[in-house]
This record gives sequence, C-alpha cells and structure tokens, in this order.
Amino acid sequence: MIFKQWYIAPGVVILLLVLLSLISIPSVVLSDLNGSPRLVVPLWQNKEFTIEYLHSVNKTPVQEHFTPAPDNNIILTGTEFRSLGVGTPFLSEEGQLVNDQGVYSLTGMNRSFKKISYVPLAFTRHTLLAAGRKVYFSDYFTDGKIVEVRIEKYTFIKLIRHQFQKGS
Repeated sequence: MIFKQWYIAPGVVILLLVLLSLISIPSVVLSDLNGSPRLVVPLWQNKEFTIEYLHSVNKTPVQEHFTPAPDNNIILTGTEFRSLGVGTPFLSEEGQLVNDQGVYSLTGMNRSFKKISYVPLAFTRHTLLAAGRKVYFSDYFTDGKIVEVRIEKYTFIKLIRHQFQKGS
C-alpha cells in the first residue's frame, strides 16, 4: 500500500513549491541608489506603513502614512506633524488639516509615487513602522546616504532567498 502511494509526498512538495513561487506579497523595500535591497518587509495583513522622523528644520516629529497601490505604486494617505512652517505639507485640495492639541493631521491625501527618497541623518532618526516592526534606517544605511523606499511584490521563495542572502 505504501509503495503504491510513494508519489504523494513528492507531489505535495512540488505543489507547495509552485504555490510559494506564485503567491506574491506587497513588500516595503529600502534600498540604496543602485536599487539593491537592504531591507524587505512584507506587508502580510495590514498593508499600511509609516515613515517617521524628526523634521530637519523644525526639529519636530513627523509621520508619513502610506499604503501600496497597483503597479507597485505608493500612496501617501496622510501625515502628522507638530509644527507648521518650512517643509510641512499642505495643499488645500488634497486633504483635511486638523489641529488636535498641537498635533496637525493631514488626512484624505492621495499622492502617488513610484518611490520615495530620504536622506537620513543621525538626529532625524528615520524609522520604518510596518507589519508590527520598527526598523531604524541607521541600522542599514550610513548618515547622509540616499535611501529609496518602494513597493515590490515578493513571492515567498524570493522573500526566503532575500532573508538568506542579506541575513535581515
């Protein structure tokens, strides 16, 4: 009986490998300018992610909220900041600005990007909040280097390969 069904286990393994190579997960990718991924964070359930940092001029906290969109685009859905002035976003036609005890929230935004570039410095403390993780840019990039944030679909196999290659 066992001899006649020897093909079931290899068949299940092959089927699993095929499924793992077909199913893709939108992932936040942090890379250097040459596009080489330093960090890949799959967005398993909650597809939203946030980049937070200290504003380089105002020295106040900023949070930018994003969500993946079709064609590997990134949609900026809102921002939170604690000071109006140089470099703080607001176009009246693209959202609602609310001041809640000194925290300004701009919601209802819908800015689309292919990628977003940041230049983290030690005092700006750029951080990615995604999939329950809090990751500091400084753990992967040196100060003053341009960091590109993009969305890319990763299959399970590609995620596993990236984990082994980068050890992240």
